[in-house]
Amino acid sequence: MFAPHPQPTAPTQRGRYPRNAALWHKVPFKQWQWVKLTEDIDKDQFRAGTDVCLLTAGPVNTTPTKRPRQTNEWQKTHADTMYRIAILVEEVTIELVKCQDGPGAILHTHLSANPRGEPSGRAYSPGTAVYLLPEGKTGRDYYVQYPQRSSGTPLKIPDDACGVVRNITTFSAGTKGMSGKSTIVNFKRLPYVVAFPVRRSVWRWEECNWSVNSAYFKALSESDNKKCEKLAENVHAPPPPAVVKLPRERVLALPILPDPQQ
Repeated sequence: MFAPHPQPTAPTQRGRYPRNAALWHKVPFKQWQWVKLTEDIDKDQFRAGTDVCLLTAGPVNTTPTKRPRQTNEWQKTHADTMYRIAILVEEVTIELVKCQDGPGAILHTHLSANPRGEPSGRAYSPGTAVYLLPEGKTGRDYYVQYPQRSSGTPLKIPDDACGVVRNITTFSAGTKGMSGKSTIVNFKRLPYVVAFPVRRSVWRWEECNWSVNSAYFKALSESDNKKCEKLAENVHAPPPPAVVKLPRERVLALPILPDPQQ
């Protein structure tokens, strides 16, 4: 029913840089090692205290002039090694997604205008913020399908999640509903199509414009390095989308995922 979270595969490249064991031989740090910046590189993303990943290494610029008892060859020491670094950036999208129609529409008695409140004494109008009552009161689960409303992955709507009423729909158990005006007279039996916020995130590498030497950072502990590596798995295996609980004001301001073109 639910799409499995894909198992991360061992990546061969980060950003523009593939693994290169020969290049990193004898370099003071390891490729893809995580370090913490100790100095500001810019005033935005690469600030002191930021964890960054070492993508590739190379020599500092040297003069072509030959001098006695000096070499122009890269010695791979702290003094003559520069590093390209990157941070992980999470890009988050949150948009309203309609619940399933037909038998998946949400009954009036399963919604409230307040968290864990009581169903309203009148029908909910389109655009009204409502809360899904706990499963203990509804006796069932409700879902949205994402990203395609008819064929996407079903995502369970959590108890007390705030959504926005889109419309009252016709309802006949076991059949697909049709969005429109319901012929049901008793408002307590009305089914609604309600849109709930779905959060999706994509992770990527953001490379720094500057190369830096080891004076700008320090190594992380082994445990902190593992935590960063765990986060890096999200680039190739991002977390699955999920319905999230947000304050009413924010939910009402969210864009809605449009229906697919027929």
